[in-house]
Amino acid sequence: PVVPVVYRIDMRDPNSLFTSQAFRMRNRDLVYVSNAPFTEVSKVVSVFSTVAGPVASAASVYAYAR
Repeated sequence: PVVPVVYRIDMRDPNSLFTSQAFRMRNRDLVYVSNAPFTEVSKVVSVFSTVAGPVASAASVYAYAR
């Protein structure tokens, strides 16, 4: 099976643009670009809460219905 890969590119470094063009990407690979440390943390938390929120809601509904 193909394992998805996450690439982290620091676009503050001018060489990153040229380096990123040389990456061989496959289906299901992901390029994650952030321009500030706080923005990066905020994006990760946002993605996590988008996934965790519905899971937590479903778990509480299941526990209540039991």
